[in-house]
Amino acid sequence: MEIKLVGFSELQKRLQEFGPKVAANEQRNATRAAAVVFRDAVRMAAPVRTGLLKANIIVNKRRSTEGRFVVKYGVRIKAVKQKYGNTSANRRNRRVGKRFEVEGPAFYGRFIEYGTSKMRAQPFMRPAFGSNVDKAIEAFRMRMAKGVEDAAKKQ
Repeated sequence: MEIKLVGFSELQKRLQEFGPKVAANEQRNATRAAAVVFRDAVRMAAPVRTGLLKANIIVNKRRSTEGRFVVKYGVRIKAVKQKYGNTSANRRNRRVGKRFEVEGPAFYGRFIEYGTSKMRAQPFMRPAFGSNVDKAIEAFRMRMAKGVEDAAKKQ
């Protein structure tokens, strides 16, 4: 699920007055604040048997292909990073020592969210996102306003 915030042009313009670096930092901070609201909501909605699924729901920064000043954060179930081994195929492809992600210990979260052929779906992520959009937008707005105030105090 993706949310695009449009209409914060006044805050954006005020931040741009302090320079592009300050604007990018505050935009990143505000976007993360909104993602943390979603993460907390998903954790509250996650079914608990052992607590492993709830503990592995994280916020991570995502790479953006839209431009330098576009910031994306996602809420997902944590994966584990492993190193490529020193094999001839990995040497040939220059991957030795680099890292890749594999499913983490809470891989079963997607089975709970979407269901399987033997188990009905018990969605917890999608409803949490849908019901907390207003709270996330408010957290974004509050963090952007705080960023403008902090930048104004520094100058």
